[in-house]
Amino acid sequence: MENLPFCQTLNFLRSDNSELICGSCLLELAKTQKDFKIHQIIDLEQIRDHPDQVFQFTNVLKFLPIEESQITKFFEDQKQQLNGVIQIIEQLINYYESMKQDYFQQWTTNFCNIIKYDEFKQILKNLYSYDKNGQAESIQQAQKQFQNYFNQIRIIDLGVSQKDLLNLQELHKYIYNKTHSNELFQEIINAIAKTSENHKVFFKFGESGFFYDLIKTIQEKVKKNLQTNKKIYHSIEHGLNYQLIKNKIIGEENLLWYFKSSNKNGQVFGGFTPYKWQIGYSGLCQENPSFLFSQTLREIYPIKQQMGSYTQYFTDEYLLFGGTSNCDQDLRINPDFKSGYSRLGIVYNSPDGIDTSKYSSYLMGALEPNVQECEIYQMTFE
Repeated sequence: MENLPFCQTLNFLRSDNSELICGSCLLELAKTQKDFKIHQIIDLEQIRDHPDQVFQFTNVLKFLPIEESQITKFFEDQKQQLNGVIQIIEQLINYYESMKQDYFQQWTTNFCNIIKYDEFKQILKNLYSYDKNGQAESIQQAQKQFQNYFNQIRIIDLGVSQKDLLNLQELHKYIYNKTHSNELFQEIINAIAKTSENHKVFFKFGESGFFYDLIKTIQEKVKKNLQTNKKIYHSIEHGLNYQLIKNKIIGEENLLWYFKSSNKNGQVFGGFTPYKWQIGYSGLCQENPSFLFSQTLREIYPIKQQMGSYTQYFTDEYLLFGGTSNCDQDLRINPDFKSGYSRLGIVYNSPDGIDTSKYSSYLMGALEPNVQECEIYQMTFE
């Protein structure tokens, strides 16, 4: 439509034809067009104040490994955990306030013993008594007592008893040990460590952009644009359970697998296959887009097309990526997630120099997988 004669502030954009319009134009469109689609109108002022809304006009969100609801839940969980840390810190502060009072009370008692404070108070009491009676001789006697007392104080470092000094030293030692062995300290450390670990788990698989390298590789090999990716299994949420994984994957296809091992402080590896998971072998011989990968090494290992019929294998005894009738497998993980092995290069390509005649630590960081975590994403394509 043409702009109205009185149009001034053109703060709306029609995404269907890139026409700038004003608020009055928008009302006119809503009144006159039967098939008017409000979602095609972009409020430029709103986007200026909330630039994150630009995402709704892109395909970027389709490729993100984390949904908006997950992000919201993550930060709410972090907030609750940190509030727990704050409560523990407040308990610790109250504890130390109480300990401070006890410390100073004990310290004062020991110190008063060292300076013979009771003797000082007695002399002072006598002085008040002498002053009331007005006896000059008694006052002079009190002055002499004070002089003797302060002469003793001046050499206190020589005259203090070993026992009293040890009492102060032991008190200091006790307080030091008490503060450093406090269980609340450990609770704070554990709570912060848990929060930090959750942060790592939440963001880890998108780190350094490697997730997007995988998405790009999948689209190129499948020759389709990715529409969505959905996390169907995460051991942090569901537990590291082989039977549960079986229940999640049998009958499903287009799955991207992640494994995190305890080897080498967290070796991360996995694989993608488009074929439906079933009991036994799955795969095709031609145009097979499957691959294994190492996020730790930032490498992708495509399948050997002539070996495509051995893409993947699943039974109650083991999970395989690649394999032959001679029982050679590129990656095998057993139900305990600890045992298994890798012979990268049997069905999937391996880097130059890898000996495919024996088990290798190249992919997993050790000869056995020692899986600590597992995530599985399901891809859907346009």
